[in-house]
Amino acid sequence: MVLKRPLLTLALTALIAAAPLAARAQQTPQPQRVTLIAPDGLTLVGTFTPAPESGAAPAALLLHMLSSRKEAWSPLMPALQEAGYAVLAIDMRGHGETGGALDWPAAEQDVHLWIDWLRAQPGVDAERVSLVGASIGSNLALRGMAHDPGVLTAVALSPGLNYRDVTTSDAVQTIGDRPVFLVAAHRDAYSDDSVKQLALLAAGDVLIRLYPGSAHGTALFAVEGDLAPLIVSWLDAQR
Repeated sequence: MVLKRPLLTLALTALIAAAPLAARAQQTPQPQRVTLIAPDGLTLVGTFTPAPESGAAPAALLLHMLSSRKEAWSPLMPALQEAGYAVLAIDMRGHGETGGALDWPAAEQDVHLWIDWLRAQPGVDAERVSLVGASIGSNLALRGMAHDPGVLTAVALSPGLNYRDVTTSDAVQTIGDRPVFLVAAHRDAYSDDSVKQLALLAAGDVLIRLYPGSAHGTALFAVEGDLAPLIVSWLDAQR
């Protein structure tokens, strides 16, 4: 009896402690596979995770690198969720579940379709949508912001002045005085130089983060532990 009583007490304590954890787990929004039909008939695929709290939440659309897919954003998504964001990560055309052929002008139009879709979701504040991209996805994020005056900000990881004719200098000039966050690694020479040139063209607030090393796009998350919280802090400051 003397030995069993502490074991019983521990078991009861574990059950009591687990109950609120289980309740919180049930309340945590689960990722949802979502689809959207582009004008050319291609089925675009993404993963949408609603904000953890009820009410009109800010939202972020995540645009991956060339030869990547939506799952590349897994290092950032938990931080966004914890901060109260609804998050949509998409497979761009020619990638992942979306498939189809690479077509960057069409991909740019797809970004606007997804922005409209995101704004229409229950629990999303249509006036607090931001874009986050990596490599060519960051070029698309800047261009998406440029051509949608309602987008609050764009975060560009390893942008280039021109990736496959997806340009950014014209986009940053069109963005005007809205804020942007530009990130690159010093030894990722083209992106490093592009970030510096884009910053000179920007008319609004610009945050620049230049890391050591040569990591590119979402690969930066693996080597720069402060990047995800820094992105969240930047988005929080704009919302």
